Amino acid sequence: GYIQHEEPHDADRAEVRPVKTFTEKPDLETAQAFLASGDFCWNSGIFVWSLRNIQRAFEDHLPDMLHDFAELDLHDAQALSAVYGNCENISIDYGIMEKASNVQVVLCDIGWSDLGTWGSLKEKLSKDGQGNAVANVELHAVDATQNLVVGNASEVGHKFVALKGLHDYIVVDTPHALLVCPASDEQWVKTLVGELKREKGEPLV
Repeated sequence: GYIQHEEPHDADRAEVRPVKTFTEKPDLETAQAFLASGDFCWNSGIFVWSLRNIQRAFEDHLPDMLHDFAELDLHDAQALSAVYGNCENISIDYGIMEKASNVQVVLCDIGWSDLGTWGSLKEKLSKDGQGNAVANVELHAVDATQNLVVGNASEVGHKFVALKGLHDYIVVDTPHALLVCPASDEQWVKTLVGELKREKGEPLV
């Protein structure tokens, strides 16, 4: 999301700014105009609110969702699952943040990166001598370069993985599945995940 901020109310806390507008996922032309204006920053996805304030926000902007969950016994997993499956599919960004008028933002430069793609994760990980980015595995690479290899973080110890003759691939091991695909086909993974959700259910993905 793109956050347009105003001048601070308190000069001693100049990093805290009132939010003028919050725009989730604008098109490219709009996003470029936002950045060029100089009074926008990126949303890191870190939100802080009091229970009362977020409840009021749901009352104002997502009242049906609030009503659906308000009467639930939170220990009744079956009822909770049924309501969750039928409620509106909308993020907090679209559902509340774009509409709320009592928002403030804390400006900061923390070197933040949206690890929303395998490519961005690869950029952040340290590399071996052949340019392979590795997480949670012990990698032995022979004539294998520029790969991303991610192991199952829930396993005790790191699995040994051997690669030979593989270049610029994504290899991801999870408790339920193993993914191997060219990095150039990264967008296909999103399609695959959608298909697996429909055909195999959530546990697999």
